Amino acid sequence: MIAKKNKLQRKIFYISGMHCTSCKGIIKDRIQEQEDVQSVEVDLKNETVEVAFKGKKLEAEKITKKFEDVGYLFSDQPFKKKIYKKVLLVLFVALIVSFLLVQSEKFMLFSETRIDENSSIIAFIILGVVASLSSCIALVGGILLSMTRNWTKTISKGKEVPLSKKMEPHMKFHIGRLGAYFIGGGILGSIGNLTTFDNPSVYAVLTVIVAIIMLLIGLQMLGVRWVLRMYVFIYTNTLKKIHINDNIKNKSPFITGAATFFIPCGFTLIAQGVALTSGNFISGAVIMTAFAIGTLPILLGVSLGGATIIGKKGFEVIFNTIIGTIIIIFAIYILNGQFNVLGLPSLNDISFKKTGTIEQIKDNKTSKKNTQELNIVADGFKYVVVGSKTLRAGVPTTIIVDNQGIAGCGVFMAARGLFEGILELKLGINKKEFIPKAGTYKLTCTMGMVAPVTIIVK
Repeated sequence: MIAKKNKLQRKIFYISGMHCTSCKGIIKDRIQEQEDVQSVEVDLKNETVEVAFKGKKLEAEKITKKFEDVGYLFSDQPFKKKIYKKVLLVLFVALIVSFLLVQSEKFMLFSETRIDENSSIIAFIILGVVASLSSCIALVGGILLSMTRNWTKTISKGKEVPLSKKMEPHMKFHIGRLGAYFIGGGILGSIGNLTTFDNPSVYAVLTVIVAIIMLLIGLQMLGVRWVLRMYVFIYTNTLKKIHINDNIKNKSPFITGAATFFIPCGFTLIAQGVALTSGNFISGAVIMTAFAIGTLPILLGVSLGGATIIGKKGFEVIFNTIIGTIIIIFAIYILNGQFNVLGLPSLNDISFKKTGTIEQIKDNKTSKKNTQELNIVADGFKYVVVGSKTLRAGVPTTIIVDNQGIAGCGVFMAARGLFEGILELKLGINKKEFIPKAGTYKLTCTMGMVAPVTIIVK
């Protein structure tokens, strides 16, 4: 009898509700706390846990009770996943979020947003509020949502902790963000007209990298197996070495928040552009800090919502599905815009309009035979070409943009390969001279959110 009691036994349980390495750590630690348990091996890929124990037989129901507060379920048999419910929820959330993103660009408040170096601090705070209600939330809000789950899991370690404790990494994120905007704004004000915003392609590539990471995190939250396997491999071979250092872990929310200063949201670029012209450290710092304060209420709401729901029994699976879907939609939205900036094929190229009428190909307006013009009206959130969209290659060209009230990132016009740098649109007539090379180009804003206009150079 004693020999049987001391005999080492092994049993595999199937887990429902496990999605990340933090879950793996929580499950391992809590099962290991139980009496007679000798070892615990959690397999994130196959969603199983192998327990080596002595004494009484372990039962799935009793283990599940130990995890009631975090919502994990254990079973002797694989769970039958009701995938259709998740698919319906994903489709519903995707439709709602996509609709809101499209409508956000039509928000009439954008057309009334006018900012320059003479604007008040209140005006920059309002600009920040508008930014947080626009497509900018897809970038910064998406990053914040992506981090929320792991932050909360790391803090709670599977146990119920006060909301104030869960909010600690979020507060570090927001403090880091405000600090970076203060210092970054000051630096911009100090360097005056020495701008670093002249190459939209560099920002586009960086933003594509951020969007791809967001996409993978979103798929991970939806439980896509190949993403989970890839995440486990990366974590085991690379990130684990970094996370051993508690000092780095504690500072990561600060660093993440500070890094958002370099996220090229259209409204952020507007504020940064004004900070550049302010002429001194204090003015630039105040401008960018006021802007960041304006974005704070919405972003704090994202933090509070995530920290509140994560870890609540019965809500986590729904939370993962909803937030994972939102992050994926944000990532696709961002990627689509950056493909426009880089001149690559995008969803904007898909047209359901009839294409029976063909534009007459004729020379653009010329003052001399060896020059040409590209005339554009910028208003609301669109660019409209007046005249032909076809240019002659190798001919000195002047792009003339009549800004009648363009909003958001539309203030910064870009066309990779057509002309260098960015054309910042002031109210009224704006001009830029260049010599086009043969090819097909997309004319859009630096975020790629303005519906691109195709320019053909022959």
